[in-house]
Amino acid sequence: MVFIVVVSAALAGVLLLVPVLGGDYLAWQIGLYLLYGVAAQGVGLVWGRGGFLPLGNAVFFGLAAYGAAMALNVTGRALLPNLLAMLAIAAALGALAWGLAALVFRGRTDSGPFFSLITLALVLIVAQLAETNPAITGGFNGYAGYPPLAGLNPFGSLYYAIVVLVVTVTAALMALERLPAGLVLRALVAQEGRLQALGFATHRVKAWAFAGAAFITALAGALYASHQ
Repeated sequence: MVFIVVVSAALAGVLLLVPVLGGDYLAWQIGLYLLYGVAAQGVGLVWGRGGFLPLGNAVFFGLAAYGAAMALNVTGRALLPNLLAMLAIAAALGALAWGLAALVFRGRTDSGPFFSLITLALVLIVAQLAETNPAITGGFNGYAGYPPLAGLNPFGSLYYAIVVLVVTVTAALMALERLPAGLVLRALVAQEGRLQALGFATHRVKAWAFAGAAFITALAGALYASHQ
């Protein structure tokens, strides 16, 4: 626990220096990279720890961005309603991911390429729907005309909200690594058949891992809407 606190504090300290040393525009650029990095941490959870690759994890990033933008239009510049809406969208996408993974992996003892291809197909389908429904999504030019999170300036204070997300997600994933759930994920990669013999429903383990990845990725996507 001390290690996690020290690493998180060091990470926060370094990131908070960016606008001081590099200015607002550099902070805006770094903020974009950090959001992509959080999404990559979601992929790392299931691929690096669970051993199965979600090629279409970006679908949760995009859906959360659209959902957050539309929610911001409804909830205005009020911080608490904004945050609750974003959390609700991320949780809903996590639940969707859980159902998809539980269905695909049920009755199987391998991870194979089929899951990766299914998630990739989802990205292609959602992208096509977004581009062919401009009245809802804005089409190729994207959805626009909504306020950022709590009215925060994308070239200013929004960067600090991104830093909070990065530090929180990083600390949570480091803590997960040290919990029994982290051990189960490592066992899933090492010997899934033996894990099933010990009584673990591995399709549910994978489903929870994928749900966590989708939730993390969706949080990044929700802030991406305000950043862009």
